[in-house]
Amino acid sequence: MVVIAYVTNIYGAKVLPYWQNAFFVLHILVYFAYIVPIWVSAPIASHSQVWTEFRNEGGWSSTGLAVLVGQLTGISEQVGIDTTAHMSEEVKNASRTIPKTILIVYVLNFVLLFPALLTICYHMPNLDDALADTTTYPAIYVRTARLLRDLA
Repeated sequence: MVVIAYVTNIYGAKVLPYWQNAFFVLHILVYFAYIVPIWVSAPIASHSQVWTEFRNEGGWSSTGLAVLVGQLTGISEQVGIDTTAHMSEEVKNASRTIPKTILIVYVLNFVLLFPALLTICYHMPNLDDALADTTTYPAIYVRTARLLRDLA
């Protein structure tokens, strides 16, 4: 794997920006290919379930603390937006380019992540079943529940 990375970075440096653009387009297409079938056919939770039900089943001292700890997963999705700052010495006009890039990446991530979060929240009507699923990932439960319903 190291050899592949070495060869790609040394000999493929001129085509890497094109690969990056192609994979960005692929990322967006796969995002919609994943999320649209859930919108169309997964079971839907009520608005009150999504916006007013909070549960503390993790043994935390209060529901507020449980909610704050539960948010860490979503917050970690934005980790890494400052990676451009670590390469600022290699960028032309870094004082303008780096903050602009960080803001663009943050906004783009938010635009993609917030609908995905709402999709998972609205298409998980039974939290107990999602948490008891063998995968232990509620997002995978939502996807498989939709697929299993289609196969039945």
